[in-house]
Amino acid sequence: MDLTGKKALAFNLVAKAAAQVHRTAFKTLIRGNADK
Repeated sequence: MDLTGKKALAFNLVAKAAAQVHRTAFKTLIRGNADK
């Protein structure tokens, strides 16, 4: 695998992780607003 492929793979993993965190935070935010 070349360097560009590795970079793309790493970027993909980071993007997925960020999306997961964002989704969880968003759910928590909605739940927190619903509790008020």
